[in-house]
Amino acid sequence: MTAAKLNKTPVLLTFDLDGEVSTRMAAKVNEPGIADPEMGSYGPRQGYLNILKLLDRYAIKAAFQIVGKIAEMYPDTIRAIHQAGHELAIHSYTHRDYQTLSYEEIDEELGSTQALIKELTGVTAKGHRSPFWRQSPHLPALLAKHGIVWNSDAHIKYEVKDFLKPYYFSENILELPSSECLDDWTCLLTRKLPQQEVIALWQEKLAACRQQGVPFVLVMHPFIIGQPLFLPVLEAMLEIIKSQADNFVLLCPQELVRENLSW
Repeated sequence: MTAAKLNKTPVLLTFDLDGEVSTRMAAKVNEPGIADPEMGSYGPRQGYLNILKLLDRYAIKAAFQIVGKIAEMYPDTIRAIHQAGHELAIHSYTHRDYQTLSYEEIDEELGSTQALIKELTGVTAKGHRSPFWRQSPHLPALLAKHGIVWNSDAHIKYEVKDFLKPYYFSENILELPSSECLDDWTCLLTRKLPQQEVIALWQEKLAACRQQGVPFVLVMHPFIIGQPLFLPVLEAMLEIIKSQADNFVLLCPQELVRENLSW
């Protein structure tokens, strides 16, 4: 099949459903902004529902990257996301840094989460994001082993070279890079930027992605962006994208891969 070009710039909304598993890990390494190791629990308890309602109102589908432990703790949350028609992807099992794990340990992280998603929804996940965006040399082979066709982490050195241009992480696995400045954890939790400043920053990057002809990948967390305090940031971005429907198209990552695009 010949690679195609989209006339519109793809917009990918991705939500890392890592809950208190990730905030506990972040608290251990003194990640800025973690007031309480359990604060992440808001995401799989209530934040995801606030997000689902907003996305439903705009008739938009997104991708939710699932931590396996969270799937075990909140199975009804995973089922609800699936039943709402959103893509499910893997975000490890324990949210441990892959760079500290062996081949066998990462294999278990991926396999256990894949099995849980399959058990709860009947779906085989096709996407992945690394905990803390930290990749391992073992990752390409293991993603292929578990049937993954897209990966999405932050690549600052690549961003400097070619902004956020997708590339093949390994054969048949498309890397969809994002950036710390397009992450609600960095902007709202760590840097504590005012909401209007975050909206302006994301709008600026949206325009830059359009100019460069690359996808706009937002990385969000239901325990952050799903709060009523911060949900207006996401809604503002949806309004901006909706107002420029001739320029942008909202896709799930798996849909983007199926388009077989060239960059």
